[in-house]
Amino acid sequence: MQDFHALRAARRALAERGASPEDILACRPDAADPDCLRELAAIHRSDLTLVCSPVELRMLTRLYGVPAEKLALAPFFAPHSPHALTAAAAGPASAACLPHEARQHFCMIGNWRHPPNLDSARWACAEVWPALRAALPPEQRATAELHLYGAYPAGAAQQLHRPKEGVHMKGWAPSLDLMLRYRVLLAPLRYGAGLKGKVVDAWWHGLPVVTTPIGAEGMTAEDAAPEDQSVTGLAAAAAAAPPDPAADGDAWQLGGGSPTSSSTSPAAAARTEWGGLCDASTAEGLAAAAALLYRDAQLWGTCQHRGFKLLDLLYARERNLVRVHAAVGAAAGELERRRRRDFVGGMLWSQQLRATEYLSRWIELKESIKESSTVGSSGGTSSSGSVACGSSSSGGSSSSGRSSGPGGA
Repeated sequence: MQDFHALRAARRALAERGASPEDILACRPDAADPDCLRELAAIHRSDLTLVCSPVELRMLTRLYGVPAEKLALAPFFAPHSPHALTAAAAGPASAACLPHEARQHFCMIGNWRHPPNLDSARWACAEVWPALRAALPPEQRATAELHLYGAYPAGAAQQLHRPKEGVHMKGWAPSLDLMLRYRVLLAPLRYGAGLKGKVVDAWWHGLPVVTTPIGAEGMTAEDAAPEDQSVTGLAAAAAAAPPDPAADGDAWQLGGGSPTSSSTSPAAAARTEWGGLCDASTAEGLAAAAALLYRDAQLWGTCQHRGFKLLDLLYARERNLVRVHAAVGAAAGELERRRRRDFVGGMLWSQQLRATEYLSRWIELKESIKESSTVGSSGGTSSSGSVACGSSSSGGSSSSGRSSGPGGA
């Protein structure tokens, strides 16, 4: 389950209606949403579903009642970044991972056929980038550019190529190593779901990220497995903070509604220990955050270091592969026992097959009536082909003109 498609679609609908960022983030599809029902039915019919986002896994268990044993967290499987050692080492700048002063420009990356990516690029060019340029010091304002990378740049995305305004559509990226020369990755996502691969790619290449809470959803220290809290100190603030109902899927309203939040919530605490800046949801807020990160070398270095830490905390390949393998093995080993207890999944499979059975019976009956009608109308001039089926009087003639019985002509 790469992402919860019904969640993304519901958030998109709210964004296109001009809903507030808080309501978009708080949106949860309800039982009137056919996409939500279809996805939940598919999950219940499956023995095990691999879920990419920890936020969506919690949502499925706490809000939608999916048994925890039918789900397993399977996020990214990232190898340790070789650039992390370079960035931590003292000495001259490395050609592999350039320091703050040797990097320049902002970049965005994504498949431009994916609606959240195209929407974010349009919003960035229309509102975020003009405000960002204005927030930069004059000497940086004159040289800073926004470079857009991604597949399928033709059509609507190509219209965003505006060199005179400092926006350059670069198209398909031959290698993600190009991230090593940029100073900030912009990801102004107004809606979406799942985990953002562009964020993981940026962290792996030592590139801090400026995004919205939607863009950082499920990718903070708060989302680490409890047994991983000792991997890094990043999650300490989140672990020590009081529980935040807004961070749990069961506390947010189905179909929308604003979550309860506070500056002391685990989510807020975790976002302060992020690999970039991810609190802003408005064009002005994103512009201010990006401008600050672009010009502040110390903050930039801190965010870069946090990105490397989060990469190992959340997406270490060996650790995550072991857990997924264990979850699949447990499901396979207990398959019969789990299926005997899975009443919802059993009902869905049963009724799906029964619906097919009755459909086949209906088709069979329809075909038999058709055949009877053809036989009944072949020997006479019946005004109704179905009359012949029931007009077999032993002593008289039928309305179809056929006489039945020994006295017939």
